[in-house]
Amino acid sequence: MYEFFRPLTFVSLDAKENNTELLAWLAARTKELRLQKGLTQLQSFHETNVHIGRIEQGKRDISLTTLIKLCDYFNITPEEFFDGFKSIPKK
Repeated sequence: MYEFFRPLTFVSLDAKENNTELLAWLAARTKELRLQKGLTQLQSFHETNVHIGRIEQGKRDISLTTLIKLCDYFNITPEEFFDGFKSIPKK
């Protein structure tokens, strides 16, 4: 087995806190883009088959393919998706 396929055995508390902050940013950005288009979560779900509500609750991370799908749906580039993103401060 290759070294990089070995699963991580622990996640530090700081990493979990950073993940929470990242998910909150992802949730807010997704909701902002959806509202700019005047769409409901249900409309977005029916048109993308992506459960936007779960993302907007900040409880669900997304894959790269889902990110690209959302960018296409909102007619933006991935770079534009991350406009305004600032790195999460290290504690």
